[in-house]
Amino acid sequence: MDIHHINVQEADFSPFADVGAPVGTPVPQARTAAEQSLPWAEVGIWECTAGKMERLIAEAEQMYFISGKARFTPVGGETIEIRAGDSLFLPAHTKGVWEIDETVRKSYAVFHNSAD
Repeated sequence: MDIHHINVQEADFSPFADVGAPVGTPVPQARTAAEQSLPWAEVGIWECTAGKMERLIAEAEQMYFISGKARFTPVGGETIEIRAGDSLFLPAHTKGVWEIDETVRKSYAVFHNSAD
């Protein structure tokens, strides 16, 4: 087993870009850093500015929120309030809407083949 240590600096982030499925305005912008493809998952750091968007990822995802405030409302479910220090697991095929209230930064692992 390999150990992976990620030491992220501001200069490591990609440029901000509009998210893929915005809902209304402002259009959130996101960027990533330290993206790695492991045999079992894609991992990295994701940051997103304020706004609202649909979740487009079909695979299961584990995340830990480093900073910011947001809400996630799964289709047919209750809204989940999220703050820095929270951890969240979304099973494969979870659909819903993100509402970013204050720029969030999270570490994530998106699990390969979990949506099959």
